[in-house]
Amino acid sequence: MSATTSQHDVLPRTGTLLRLATAGSVDDGKSTLVGRLLHDTKSVLSDQLAAVERVSRDRGLTAADLALLTDGLRAEREQGITIDVAYRYFATARRSFVLADCPGHVQYTRNTVTGSSTADVVVLLVDARRGVLEQTRRHLAVTALLRVPHVIVAVNKIDLVDFSQEVFKRVNAEVQAVARELGVEDATAIPVSALDGDNIAERSTRTPWYAGPSLLELLEDLPPADDPEHEAFRLPVQLVIRPQGAAREAAHRDYRGYAGHVASGVVRVGDEVVALPSGTRSRVVGIDLAERSLAEAFAPQSVTLRLADDIDISRGDVIASADAPDPTQDIEAVVCWLGDAPLRSGQRLLLKHGSRTVQTAVRAIEGALDLDGLHSVAAETLSLNDIGLVRLRLASPVPVENYSTSRRGGSFLLIDAHDGRTVAAGMVGATLPTAADAPSRPEGDEPWDI
Repeated sequence: MSATTSQHDVLPRTGTLLRLATAGSVDDGKSTLVGRLLHDTKSVLSDQLAAVERVSRDRGLTAADLALLTDGLRAEREQGITIDVAYRYFATARRSFVLADCPGHVQYTRNTVTGSSTADVVVLLVDARRGVLEQTRRHLAVTALLRVPHVIVAVNKIDLVDFSQEVFKRVNAEVQAVARELGVEDATAIPVSALDGDNIAERSTRTPWYAGPSLLELLEDLPPADDPEHEAFRLPVQLVIRPQGAAREAAHRDYRGYAGHVASGVVRVGDEVVALPSGTRSRVVGIDLAERSLAEAFAPQSVTLRLADDIDISRGDVIASADAPDPTQDIEAVVCWLGDAPLRSGQRLLLKHGSRTVQTAVRAIEGALDLDGLHSVAAETLSLNDIGLVRLRLASPVPVENYSTSRRGGSFLLIDAHDGRTVAAGMVGATLPTAADAPSRPEGDEPWDI
């Protein structure tokens, strides 16, 4: 390999990894679905499966209860331990998957925000017998606000309604109406039975009226993440590398590099860049990865950049393409409130954006999302799991972007300065639907038409 190597020779531009998250109400069958995916992709060790079969027999079941494969999460809940997202890994011949298994209880909605924040697709489970519930609406709202690229609606327990096409159509119509009003553009419904495996890995003969793919087929065929060249270059600086004294040979004692994780885009030697928030411009003269010099770097690589000028850059700054927007101290954003104590106007918190943390004050709470009416309502506070629109004033400028343009550049965390707990996840420039945008039900009990 030559001293200067293109990243094309180091990592492929598009991989086969897909990140997905589960969502849905309690008892909609998420644990069984995850267990079924692990089982049907042969991602379960033989001793694990034997243990599940043994426990299932002891409970009088005639078949293995695949939900037991994720039973550790429920055991934590029974012991009163804080529930967090559990990550599962499985693969097929065509693709590898990282699955964020999110708990469904309303008090753990904060974990759905965590699991969905990096997901390429959310698999939303809906019980065919119960249809859309408040928690279904809440999870769809979170998915919409986080701008998850794809949503798959698994209408589960279709076997308990005799594989009825009419039931599936009714539930799908209701889900699609809510999704449309919340701005979810891509929601594909599949009738499934996680317990029996219908339309999970293979298409079921018990739903002859359904001509679409199985869940696993759809997951395998979803398009990969966008080419990083389609996004603007951003690298939050994590470390300034400046060897001192005899740390390196004399030829490298003047070395100064800015190390970080490429959050988005592509950077090449010779590109003009700007350091934010200072606004100082320079040019990339070198890109280092370990002991190699590269011609280009792209997300999600971790590299060290060398610039033509010795400018003041420290941890928390961002090296960006020359057309980056100016940093700002005033932010209007939608936040998912994750704190146990309510959020109030005037409250002081810490805002973390990339590797930069600044003090911030809540100027105003502009409204909260009513999950029944699917529109914004006036609110003086935000309670646990509320989704609201707030105005923030930062102590110093931060290079935030509109979330609709960049999920990475437009997202941030709010942190309690006293105990370091994360109390909110925010999306810059996002908005809540107004009452005028809210859907209206036709008279009677029929679901919304689509």
